[in-house]
Amino acid sequence: MEKIADNLKEVKPQVFSTVPRLLEKVYDKIVDKGKELSGVKHGLFFWALNLGLRYELEGKNGWLYETQLSVANKIIFSKWRRSPGRNVRDCQRGAALQPRLARVFWSAKIPVLKVTVLRKHRR
Repeated sequence: MEKIADNLKEVKPQVFSTVPRLLEKVYDKIVDKGKELSGVKHGLFFWALNLGLRYELEGKNGWLYETQLSVANKIIFSKWRRSPGRNVRDCQRGAALQPRLARVFWSAKIPVLKVTVLRKHRR
């Protein structure tokens, strides 16, 4: 589990499948790094994180929020996107993810898609 982030950096996938627990660990690790920051960097990190927690798809948050989110993406979330590997376009998961985590990852332009597996019904 501790090596997964390093493996993703090495492989540089565009898409990968995951489980919610791994995304929770990634989120916790990001927040822990934010807690280590001080001064302005600490303030900016948690400002961006709080924006992410309020994120709604399709620009439903209004012009001011979207402008702030654009700034947060340039100065904070761009660093988040580099952590799993520079080529990641989206993550796929099969199980439910906490809504707050989904909002934060989507706000950081790390789409976490739910994949539904269709099974052939046997008679």
